[in-house]
Amino acid sequence: MSDTLPTFRVHFYEDEESLDIVAASSTQAEAEARKRRPGSFVKKIKILRANPELASDLKTKGGAE
Repeated sequence: MSDTLPTFRVHFYEDEESLDIVAASSTQAEAEARKRRPGSFVKKIKILRANPELASDLKTKGGAE
């Protein structure tokens, strides 16, 4: 199991912008996004998939299990 935290992409209503935030859960990612953009409304939160090429590269170097 990996010790790294997942990355969440938090989208906003106002300007269709998004923030990528590393957090333990989507709730924590939303809280961090609200701190960075006070007064903005969160539209959706998506978890980003890991890059398969990076994951396989880490396996060959012994970095991932």
